[in-house]
Parts: sequence; structure tokens; C-alpha cells
Amino acid sequence: GIADIPVIFMTSLTEIEHKITGFKAGGVDYVTKPIQVDEVMARVGAHSRLRIMQRQLEAQNEQLQIHQVELELRVAHRTAELSASNLLLRAEIDERKRMEAALQSSEILHRSVVTAMTEGVVVQAADGVITSLNPAAENILGLSAGQLLGKSSANSLQATIDENGKPFPSELHPAMVTLRTGRPQFGIVMGLCRPYGEIVWISMNSCPLLAEGESSPYAVVTTFHDITERKRHEAEEEIRLRIYEGLAQGGELPEILDLIIKYVERVQPDCL
Repeated sequence: GIADIPVIFMTSLTEIEHKITGFKAGGVDYVTKPIQVDEVMARVGAHSRLRIMQRQLEAQNEQLQIHQVELELRVAHRTAELSASNLLLRAEIDERKRMEAALQSSEILHRSVVTAMTEGVVVQAADGVITSLNPAAENILGLSAGQLLGKSSANSLQATIDENGKPFPSELHPAMVTLRTGRPQFGIVMGLCRPYGEIVWISMNSCPLLAEGESSPYAVVTTFHDITERKRHEAEEEIRLRIYEGLAQGGELPEILDLIIKYVERVQPDCL
């Protein structure tokens, strides 16, 4: 508009108060009479350039203000996104802590249950090495955790036999079979030969531990319990039946007497 046009006033007055009055009226410059055309043209050109530069600066300032507003909006938007991300991250961290606490609690409970079990529990890695066992396993096997950890079924510290009294092949140990085939084994009977001729009979089950989508076990869990008393009763019952059969069928007397002695030795060893 007209208000933006720079005004140069001409005057024949030379007093300073007259010049100040002109500036206060809105003039940007002045020339005094007699007028010098070149001077006027130079002053007009200078003020025109100044005005152009002023408008450019104003335009730049306007753009800067626009950019500043846009930047502030982007910063505000990004801040809101970061705040939302922080809230989500905090929620995820809290959930992870909750899950870790629940897992820890579950592990403690599981460990307590396994520890309190009367059945022996042994965990073996994919290579057959024993990685953990419970106190019942130590008690039934007659060996400490220090003696068993790091060992495998193939490196047993005691002789083992099958129900026929023959050596129990290590490759047929249920844990080894499960690791090899990926299939569980149930009710496998094994005799543990203790010092002084004592035999402890156990019944074993083995179960593979499989990662999701995998067919080969990464570990195996074997549980077992002492069936020595049951085996003793079964052996006594077998001898008793053989005695009855011998008597009923008129068997050889020495053979029947041997069976009776064997039966008494099992049932009442202190009587002989």
C-alpha cells in the first residue's frame, strides 16, 4: 500500500528542528534546495533498494515463522509419538517383569515339587549327560549328585541287570532309547547291583523334551521308583507256588526241601 512507499521530502529549511519534524511525519530522507538531480536519484535508488531488501527480509521472516510453526508441530507430533512409545515400552517392560516373576515363581514351585517327590527324577541332555536330579534319585540310586552330574547312562557307576539277571545294555536304557527315537518309554525294570550282593530294583519311565517344531529331543526326563519290595514279594510268591506244585504233583523231595529253605531264607532269614 501507499503507507509502505518510502517518502523523501524536499525542503529549503535547514534548521535541525525542521528536519526532525519531517522525520516524525514519516519521511525516510530529505533533500534541500537547490535540488541536485543526481543526489535525488541516488537517494531514491538507495531507499528503493533498502525497501526491496526490507520486503525480502519480511518475506523470509514470514517463511521462517511458517517453518517454525511447522517444526513445532512436527516436534509436538514426534514428542507425542515418543511419549506413546515410552508408555508402550514401559508397559512391555512391566509385563516382562511380571512374566519373569511368574516364571521364577513357577520354577521355584516346580523345583519344590520335584524336590519333594518320592520318585526319582533325572534330566539328561541330548548327549545323554545328566544335568540335574532330585534328592529321591540320589537316595534310590545310592549315589550323590556330585557322582552323577556330568555322567551319562553309558558311563554308569554301578552294574545294572535286567529281570533275567543279565547285564543291562546301556543303549537300551530308556533315556537313551528316548533320545535316539524321540518316543517315551514306560515300565522298564532294571536292577541296580549294590555292594555286598544287594540288588535294588527300579521301574523307569522316560519322556522326551522337544522344542516346538522339532522332532529330535533336546533332553529327556526319566522318572523311576523303587520296586525292590514288590520284586521280593513276587519272587517269594513264585517259590511258594513252586512248592505247592511240587507237593501236589509228587515232586522230588530234595527239590521241594530246597525250595522251602529258599522260601524261609527270604521270608524269615533270621530263623536259619
